[in-house]
Amino acid sequence: MDTANTLLADDRRMFAEEVKQQLRASGYTVCAVVTAASQGPAAANAYPPAAGQLPGGDERILFVDDEAPIAKMGSRILAGLGYRVTTRTSSVEALALFQTKPADFDLVITDMTMPNMSGDELAMALLEMRPDLPVILCTGYSKKLTDASVLDPGIQALVYKPIVKAELAKTLREVLDQPHADI
Repeated sequence: MDTANTLLADDRRMFAEEVKQQLRASGYTVCAVVTAASQGPAAANAYPPAAGQLPGGDERILFVDDEAPIAKMGSRILAGLGYRVTTRTSSVEALALFQTKPADFDLVITDMTMPNMSGDELAMALLEMRPDLPVILCTGYSKKLTDASVLDPGIQALVYKPIVKAELAKTLREVLDQPHADI
């Protein structure tokens, strides 16, 4: 392993440890998967991917989660796949940002359970402004959530925590590659 790869691996281990410590301090159980990109950033952005590589892209994503360590981890995962990411740790702040720049985002990933405004409420507010906006709802668990309730309001997909990079990469491409009608 060359020096650059060693430093990158060390950085990922330090980041994973930082996230685990912050989550443990807030009472969460931690399950983290850290992988190294084997082909570098250019290969991670190629779509369709070569065999064994994760699909990526360069679309603009708004990632919303009220837990700062999860928002940071989500941003790093998405950026590692080539996406341009804006994060917010408040659904109210995310809505305010989107209201000022609704055309600046190609997709929104939002946590379900957040203070002040839940993820599904945020999704509905965003979809009122941009009915063509792809939205992915992310949740650890919610009794309120069923497959039918996800599809009804216009949410394209559901991703469960802990976020698995490969599953997120696949879901993103499936959602982004769907034709979206301009309504």
